[in-house]
Amino acid sequence: MLTSLLKMTKKGCVSIENLKRGTRLSPSILASLLGELKNKALVCVSDDMVCVDPSARVQIALRALLLGADFEVIAALLQWQEFENIAGATLEVHGYSVQRNFRFKEGGKRWEIDIVACREPIVVCLDCKQWKRTLSPSSSKRIVEAQTQRTKALASILPSASLRLECQKWRKANFVPAVLSLIPGGLKFCNKVPIVPILQLQDFVRQLPAQILMLQHTQRNFDHLGHEFQN
Repeated sequence: MLTSLLKMTKKGCVSIENLKRGTRLSPSILASLLGELKNKALVCVSDDMVCVDPSARVQIALRALLLGADFEVIAALLQWQEFENIAGATLEVHGYSVQRNFRFKEGGKRWEIDIVACREPIVVCLDCKQWKRTLSPSSSKRIVEAQTQRTKALASILPSASLRLECQKWRKANFVPAVLSLIPGGLKFCNKVPIVPILQLQDFVRQLPAQILMLQHTQRNFDHLGHEFQN
């Protein structure tokens, strides 16, 4: 039922009638299951329509995986933007100013970081990976190395009048590369870079200020900047 719900709400709300046909469940069983999901704030049922917001879709996906659903099928039903938006919203709740799909140039190369989140003195540079399968240690290492390069490239070009980042108003900033995944993998850290399952993102954000010295990070001092950056 959860897989069908994800599939049928991928582009918006679905009628209870269509959901009943898609799941092939009896009206009573479907009503019972929807009631359980509604009590957990995972669905909204109104006027015979079922709606699921992006954060709830990820929680439903994880619940389906725990019940034995095929990982590749579930991952394909989640849109990449949903995954990224949930991460950004989580960081904003914790007081970070967030920029998504942040693009810049450095060393004659174009770079992009999925999420750059600033809360003095921390700049989280997050790579959102909607992996289709559990990655091998070598693949994880490659992904972490690429994100580390992006983070160092960003730190190296600041200050920049063309880039509007909150951190340029600070005295110093610690740039922290991190990788966000849909499900837990074999590694929690790779070269001191955290690989964070999305359900653990809130805990990671809360603990980050106390743990930053144990993580790979790049520090930049902005004391010398002029008023065009500090104001």
